[in-house]
Amino acid sequence: MTSRKSILTWKWRLQKEGRRWYDWIMPITAAVIWILVFVNLNSLKADEQINYTVPAIGMAAAITVFASVKIKMHNIIEWILKVILFVMIPAVCMYLVEFCNDNQIFELEQGIIFMNYGCYMAVLVLFFGLTGRLKGAYIGTLLFSAIYGLANKFILLFRGTPIVPWDIYSLRTAASVAGNYQYSIDKTMLVTILGFLTVIFAVAQLKPKKISKKRYCVSFVTSITACALTYASLVPTEKLELWGVNRNLWKQENAIQQNGVWLNFVDNTKDITLKKPEGYNRKEQEEIFSEYETKELTKKQKKNRPTIIAIMNESFCDMTEWTEEDAVKVNQEPLPFTTNWKKNVIRGNMLVPVFGAGTATTEFEFLTSQSQAFYPTGSVAYQQFVHKETQSLASVLKSYGYKTLAMHPYYGKGWNRENVYPLFGFDDFLSMEDLEHQELMRYYCSDASNYENIIDQYENRGDDPLFIFNVTMQNHGGYVGDKTNFSHTIKEENLGEGIVDEYLSLAYESDKALKDLAKYFSKQEDPVVICFFGDHWPKLQTTIYDRMFPGVDEFDRTVRQHTVPFYVWANYDIEEKEVELTSTNYISGFVLEAANLPLDPWHQFLKDMQKKLPAISTVAYVDKDGEIHSMDAESEKNETILELRRAQYYYFQDRK
Repeated sequence: MTSRKSILTWKWRLQKEGRRWYDWIMPITAAVIWILVFVNLNSLKADEQINYTVPAIGMAAAITVFASVKIKMHNIIEWILKVILFVMIPAVCMYLVEFCNDNQIFELEQGIIFMNYGCYMAVLVLFFGLTGRLKGAYIGTLLFSAIYGLANKFILLFRGTPIVPWDIYSLRTAASVAGNYQYSIDKTMLVTILGFLTVIFAVAQLKPKKISKKRYCVSFVTSITACALTYASLVPTEKLELWGVNRNLWKQENAIQQNGVWLNFVDNTKDITLKKPEGYNRKEQEEIFSEYETKELTKKQKKNRPTIIAIMNESFCDMTEWTEEDAVKVNQEPLPFTTNWKKNVIRGNMLVPVFGAGTATTEFEFLTSQSQAFYPTGSVAYQQFVHKETQSLASVLKSYGYKTLAMHPYYGKGWNRENVYPLFGFDDFLSMEDLEHQELMRYYCSDASNYENIIDQYENRGDDPLFIFNVTMQNHGGYVGDKTNFSHTIKEENLGEGIVDEYLSLAYESDKALKDLAKYFSKQEDPVVICFFGDHWPKLQTTIYDRMFPGVDEFDRTVRQHTVPFYVWANYDIEEKEVELTSTNYISGFVLEAANLPLDPWHQFLKDMQKKLPAISTVAYVDKDGEIHSMDAESEKNETILELRRAQYYYFQDRK
């Protein structure tokens, strides 16, 4: 040991004198880090341009040193170090978060780099206000940035889009299915963890400092006020856009590449609430909708009201139709029934608003006939915007004397359904806890078992006509190939991926179960309409999809991966129709027409709109000539799209 006046002194962390219980945490963490490094040595060397082995081992060694000893510094040295850390920690956080998410920070524009730095500095100031200490602020900022950066990377891998502010509403739903996915860290994530831990362990060497309550209150109020005023003066006022932030609500994954991860999140916070569309005038909308009248049922319609069953099938799509020729080769047709299901069927393809996840968003479009294109990207209307009675297919049918029932063979709290469905006009909601038939396929209720519950409700429907909206679970990710209790009927020969076999085999089982359901209802004397559609494509690894779409440009691939089939079938004669491409918000109109029921004013408006805008979704729209266009910033100026946007805002947000 050296004298107290020395610049540096040190002692072993685990020696008995002055040892606390938490001193064991750092050495244990260091040991875990070494295990992670050695387990991932091959992946660290995998990059041909950069070998991460040396920096990884170097940071692991630094972590071990900081974990093994307690270092004390001269007061002046420590004060200088704190000043340096105050400037450097926001920069370190910015660099590591961007690195973790495969962004090259130095390729961003200088103004964007400066604004990202400012956002991390705001986090540092906020933590200083919460803790009252610089050491607490440094560690809090580093931990927050590490957790946020890693979480954003996981979300990108699973969902294809980054974290957005409204994801907080989806935490409970995400937690309910999180255990069914496989998790692993790649080399950038490992290096990110090492980088953050190195700095955190270094900061942990600073002396703890006690402060008075008065000083804490002053720092708390000052810091919180400064952050609040800065946010209010910059973010809602669109100043960030004036300084170079690129607003890309349509593709958030592209936005973080241009704006940086944390700055893009901060900028998105202003989209938590809905805004009036450009050129919106309430009186004009009232005049438009005055042309559409609410129609009463005729005696014939009232007498012949069919049972209506709408089934949104989890992750159902015709994958082999949209992938490149010969890229996917299967041993047999995955969807033999629906491919040839044409008698008394309105069928076609529709654009859905999400890919790989986000079931509730497609569900929202179908039930309300609204377009998610006019809501903030990644938002979930069920959790953010549905807080009052809202017109839906359920409420329209209820006005026609229907008993309305929602069914889902999983947890009822998911996506806030238990609160939303009553606001939509559903009389009842039966979830996993209420349904008798629960035979599992992998981890979830099978479609076949789920349809037995539908049949039970039909056979006990009573005198009133019945509307059932059913959301399935069988095909939900994650797909783990041959490690499940599920045999694969469909074998894919080119890709050699067990998870592709698993998904295609699940789709085959969905097709088979639907065939049996249609067969049952085809024998019923009472009229029945079944609407069946998928909510989105399955979330498989990007590398697998890359091999399915060789040479396909990004926009074409995006459109294909947002296209699923839909079918509206009746057990009586209806006019058969092939629809080349539509979107989810129009489908319930087909259902009402197949059921020979009158269209309410909103569906009357949509029927007229569909002639000018056959399809609209979050990624693309189709014009009256059948041309497909990207749903980008330029599309906001399209007068037809603006017409629909203004009408939707009026009808669902501003109508008395």
